[in-house]
Amino acid sequence: MSTKVVLAACPFCGCGRCGVHLCSEKEIATDVDSVSVAGHHAFILCDTCHATWLEPDLTTCHQYLAAIDPICPLCQAELKEEDGSGDGLRGSWATADQVKQLGWDHALAGASRLSMEEIEEMFQGDGPIDFSGGAL
Repeated sequence: MSTKVVLAACPFCGCGRCGVHLCSEKEIATDVDSVSVAGHHAFILCDTCHATWLEPDLTTCHQYLAAIDPICPLCQAELKEEDGSGDGLRGSWATADQVKQLGWDHALAGASRLSMEEIEEMFQGDGPIDFSGGAL
């Protein structure tokens, strides 16, 4: 069972889940250690609208990946997955340990550590959820 660390709901589309996406397509030259871990460089990505941030502060300036030919915001490598498997993008989602290695562990404070199956089940409901104890 794969586990995706969800840092927050997307502040722009409202239905996406923002996590740390890792790219290893190209080497990048940077003086900032906090964007690289184990040969990968990292950025925050909404899994729905593809808004991206270069740091885990979702109140800062963001960009969007192109819908047809998405490129990594750090190395400019093509991210479109040709075989159509997964979420359609090359790379992977960071684990909680990788997020900590980036020095972004402060972003984990409110993060969800649900499995992808558990997260998908939350979006499969029959109607609105009353979080005080019952269905509406």
